[in-house]
Amino acid sequence: MVKYAPNGLVAGEISKMLDIPKTNLAFHLKTIVHSGLTNNRCL
Repeated sequence: MVKYAPNGLVAGEISKMLDIPKTNLAFHLKTIVHSGLTNNRCL
């Protein structure tokens, strides 16, 4: 994702790129954030 959007992406864009429902994405993003692999930020 960094390759395509080095300044970050909003969840809706990621959902479209991966062709998955936003609810599924939210579940997985929460797990990734809690593991410390990434963070969530608002600009």
